Amino acid sequence: MNEVEYVSDRLFRKLSTESGDSLVKIATILWAVWFARNQKIFEGKLLTPEFAMQWSSRQISEWQLAQRKHCPNIRPTRSSSNQEVNKWCPPATGELKVNVDVSVYEGEDFFSIGMVMRNHQGQYVKGKTVRFGECVSVMEAELVGKLRH
Repeated sequence: MNEVEYVSDRLFRKLSTESGDSLVKIATILWAVWFARNQKIFEGKLLTPEFAMQWSSRQISEWQLAQRKHCPNIRPTRSSSNQEVNKWCPPATGELKVNVDVSVYEGEDFFSIGMVMRNHQGQYVKGKTVRFGECVSVMEAELVGKLRH
């Protein structure tokens, strides 16, 4: 009898073997798919795959810019596509680091917070997303995100 392989198991196994650059791309594409799904379910908006890919690329660019500002002592490297890629700043050995980000969309009555916990080797420990049903500024959403972790 063949054993059924769950998509989540296969995905996590694949993610455990990928490089940092690939993980960032995979994560943002999955995030874009999740975002498009939520737009369809909760807002009745149908987003194209092209939109999801552009949105994903924009998120990566914004993340890279934020990393340059947050970790100025880390020098960017070049990926195989010759774009700048920044390195994540790890916590001290034996400690954990939680990275928090928020999504606020102008004119929408909700915002979301995403959190990822990693160890000093950059290995994923735990993650969580939370959606709040209110309209706030980016600054307010960031504050909620910092207070929630």
